[in-house]
Amino acid sequence: RSLACELAEHVDAATPDFVGSVSLPARVNGAAERTRQLLGVSLEVQKSWRSTYDPLNCWKEAIERAGVLVFHFSHVDVGEVRAFSIVDRPFPVISMNGGDSPNGRVFSLFHEFAHLLLGHGGTCDFREREGARGADQAVEVFCNSVAGATLVPPDDIGLQAGVEEASSRTEWSTDQLAALAKLYGVSSQVILRRLLTIGRTNRAFYRARQDELVKLGKERQRGREGFLTVPQRVIRAVGQPFLRIVLNAYHREAITSSDLAEYIGARLKHLPTIEGRMLGPNLLTGSDM
Repeated sequence: RSLACELAEHVDAATPDFVGSVSLPARVNGAAERTRQLLGVSLEVQKSWRSTYDPLNCWKEAIERAGVLVFHFSHVDVGEVRAFSIVDRPFPVISMNGGDSPNGRVFSLFHEFAHLLLGHGGTCDFREREGARGADQAVEVFCNSVAGATLVPPDDIGLQAGVEEASSRTEWSTDQLAALAKLYGVSSQVILRRLLTIGRTNRAFYRARQDELVKLGKERQRGREGFLTVPQRVIRAVGQPFLRIVLNAYHREAITSSDLAEYIGARLKHLPTIEGRMLGPNLLTGSDM
């Protein structure tokens, strides 16, 4: 981020005005609606995504368009850190654990975006501890709630088949949760939490199924990432906005070829392929395209 600020001195780097624009207490649904407006992605477009990585790639692109640098880090256990955010301006940052599942990273993006709205960054613990109190816990609960409401709007999921007629006594099968998760491009855990929030299941069932769904998600993720080429790895790690800043500095001779190689973590022989891939729509957050 500091490097981007240094190299972008001749680039328009306006500070996103949404950073720090929300204060607690605040309406969760209001913050979720504002998030959708800021990102400019309709529910219809969201439901049109089909591949495993479409939601992650497209949401990541939308958040980058809003003025956020989105990075991936690796070699850190997901149980230790799933994501973090930096609210400094310009160039606020969201960074995700590349070892997390695609849907897990989607939720991380929106949890951290809610942190940016609050102007409250840091390394985050998504777990909500029952009975826990304090400002930090209030922030985590709010960010989780905004992420869920943005990705799965309550007015829409309440109209889905099987949901409209459900009640707080309803218990959901794995297949039912998976079908709803696929519709919105999220995890089954997110769907289960949304059903609890809108009163279509109960807390006892939620507690009973939550750990099971987390375990199932980890099993499905094992070995899923596959091999990434150097250009794919570079674009995934630092994101297209940062790469554009660095490449612009290189082409106007503000940095040397050695600087460029150091900043992107790749040798210059990969530069033509990297620049070629920068022209395409795929953000390479894990797909093999």
